[in-house]
Amino acid sequence: MDFGGTDTRPRYVQVADELRRLITSGELPVGATLPPYSEISRAHGVAMSTVAKAVKLLQSEGFVKITNGDATYVITTTPATVQTEEEWRRDISGRVEALTAEIAALRTLVTDSQNADGSPQQSRATDE
Repeated sequence: MDFGGTDTRPRYVQVADELRRLITSGELPVGATLPPYSEISRAHGVAMSTVAKAVKLLQSEGFVKITNGDATYVITTTPATVQTEEEWRRDISGRVEALTAEIAALRTLVTDSQNADGSPQQSRATDE
């Protein structure tokens, strides 16, 4: 399958989608190895680096395991739970708030410690 036409998504996403389809349909079952990158590259009319990027995407989704050798194995045919962008933003926002509170608490601790041992106190204007 040679990609082109009206699909404006990056080629590695298109290749990953095709490989994902083969995995989720069972054409590449659990335990199967993906074809060599060179074969996928030729079949889809893309560079091998594009194939590598597509396979890394599938790895991040939990579909495949890339070994140190030359094989990439299918480890599941069911997609991993993927957060929506909104869920991701909420999660990150919560983490940022927690870290901000922790930084404020640490600053207070340092300031109190400096005041207790007589060290000169830095002005807050230079901290920020």
